[in-house]
Amino acid sequence: MVTTTKTANYVGPFADGEDKRVQFKLQAIQREIPNPHQHFTTDELKLNFERIYREAKSIFKVN
Repeated sequence: MVTTTKTANYVGPFADGEDKRVQFKLQAIQREIPNPHQHFTTDELKLNFERIYREAKSIFKVN
């Protein structure tokens, strides 16, 4: 796991109409290897596709 700290600059308008340069610290980002993927059967994928297709079709249903 690697933790990094960075700074960022922002130049932009404020409420008084003046542009000001502001520097702030970004949050520490923890980087790690993602969790292993779940494995789905072909039948599960087909059922999920059909469910999503039905939902999308009902949203855009033309009367």
